[in-house]
Amino acid sequence: MLLRRGYFLALTLGCTTSISVYEPPQTTPSTSSPGPALNGATTQAPTAPRPLVGGSVTIVKVQDAAYAVVSDGDEDAVDVVSLGATPKLVGTIQLAAGDEPNRIVADASGLAHVVLRGSGAIATIDPTHATLVSRTEVCPAPRGIAYDAASDNLYVACSTGELVTLASNGPVSRTVRIARDLRDVVVTPGHLYVTTFRSAQLIEVDSNGGVISQRTPPSSVTNMDSDVAWRTVALPGGGTLMLDQLASTDALVIVPAQTYYAETGGLISASATSLNGGASQQAAVEQAIDVAFDANGDPEILSFTGSVQIGSSNTTYPVTIAPSQSVSPYDASFGEYQYVAIADGAQLGVPFAVVQQRAPYAALEVYAPGFETLAAEVTLPQATSHLDTGFDLFHLPTIVGTACMNCHPEGSDDGHTWQFSQSATTGGPSTTTIRRTQSLRGLAQTAPYHWDGSLHDVKAICDEVFTHRMGGGTVSDEQAEILTHWLVAVPRVAVRSDLDTSAIAQGAQVFANSGCTQCHGSGTGTLYDNQDVGKTDSLGQSAPLQVPSLYDVADRAPYMHDGCAATLMDRLTNPACAGSKHGATAQLSQTDLTNLETFLESL
Repeated sequence: MLLRRGYFLALTLGCTTSISVYEPPQTTPSTSSPGPALNGATTQAPTAPRPLVGGSVTIVKVQDAAYAVVSDGDEDAVDVVSLGATPKLVGTIQLAAGDEPNRIVADASGLAHVVLRGSGAIATIDPTHATLVSRTEVCPAPRGIAYDAASDNLYVACSTGELVTLASNGPVSRTVRIARDLRDVVVTPGHLYVTTFRSAQLIEVDSNGGVISQRTPPSSVTNMDSDVAWRTVALPGGGTLMLDQLASTDALVIVPAQTYYAETGGLISASATSLNGGASQQAAVEQAIDVAFDANGDPEILSFTGSVQIGSSNTTYPVTIAPSQSVSPYDASFGEYQYVAIADGAQLGVPFAVVQQRAPYAALEVYAPGFETLAAEVTLPQATSHLDTGFDLFHLPTIVGTACMNCHPEGSDDGHTWQFSQSATTGGPSTTTIRRTQSLRGLAQTAPYHWDGSLHDVKAICDEVFTHRMGGGTVSDEQAEILTHWLVAVPRVAVRSDLDTSAIAQGAQVFANSGCTQCHGSGTGTLYDNQDVGKTDSLGQSAPLQVPSLYDVADRAPYMHDGCAATLMDRLTNPACAGSKHGATAQLSQTDLTNLETFLESL
């Protein structure tokens, strides 16, 4: 299967303050019924595949031999492919169930170190023999990994907030806490960075683990904020490149028979942002999920929709993007081939680039430089099919250029607070509401859906949001059931391992004594009916709303339906944000508040 190659924008970034964003062509919404989503496909994998993550392949050079090391999070396995004259599978390392291997980095000796997202460890692989050398426990939820050749150290960024340091051949030497929701870690000459996933921050860390600075990609695009840093890597010449997305801050007008895009000009735009010193540049990309660099140091940005966007050889980064060359729409054919990761050996002197395909079968596509020639396709082992209609619907970009995965990355949320405007033409007065994206984790316990409880099941969500507002195809009852099955299986983020058990127990008692159990049960329950918490938002509006589950609440900042609380403690101590009827927390001591916060973090 050839990788579809396409270029989506012609632009030149000659100024460090210039920002350009890809937007899909303007379309006139149709009042006719859309066709069936995915041509009516109803395939359910035996085990629900993991949400899209990217960054699961790297090229390692050991003396004169080159290998591609490939993580398969669905199979809990790591495959090794030799990149010689005839690329071939060397072997497969079968890991423990639930390990979910993902990010990979090679050290100076040629060993590959693989993040095990599901089990809190790093697996060290010898690619020459396709064998597991060791496993090292690092933190509950490792996400990113980088290697520092100067110190021969590995750095691991953890979603639970830790930055872990360990020798490439030794145990953990240091753990410091930076911030929750860490995603990637990047080493550049003289600098160490970590990123946050949903807030898209680039955080520089000093040699002692202290925070030097925090930056969010600038958003000079009118009425858009940067959020969700899917992938961040080191630029060959220094600095970092972040694949992030921009979310609209406009009021999204909800009108019958019209999509969001027809009313607002776009919900989400994907971008590649270079951050180098005080300068930054941003170029548009399409559903970017991973990136590599060619021999010129130009980015090769992989879209899950099946294309690679490549910069030219111009020395100014991100330089000129080649003229548009269209590719097949990602609609009826979607679900047939899914690309998830890219790597290029050019910086190592290896004349191959590779792209990982996960479905309908697992494969590594090996290309000559420039992606013009497919040198080989190496089929990778799969015990069972991971093609799944629920996965496809969730990751499918519709005609508005947006997929469910954009607002709900990895089945959670994007941390964004939206404005929705109900037009007077629908029969009532014009109103604008503020609504924070809700997490989909723990979905089965949270019906009915949306803050106003107007959607009773996933099929209703598909009809209103996917089909009507996003302009997607019609989702059948069977497809909605498969999507529900997939969403329910989305794994949660692990709880911090250093929480004080005594504080958790005391916090649970404070939770009960403050009246919280009346609506939230023991913490993860909800009530079916909407509740009035006595809150007026920044628009002066108040309304009874759904009670969200507190499942995974530590990873869902900012809080409340209008995003008014940046932290759990802000929610507990700011009466205007919390609402006058929202639990009896005003009189709590600082100790009680701290214990209550710890209890909430344990949920």
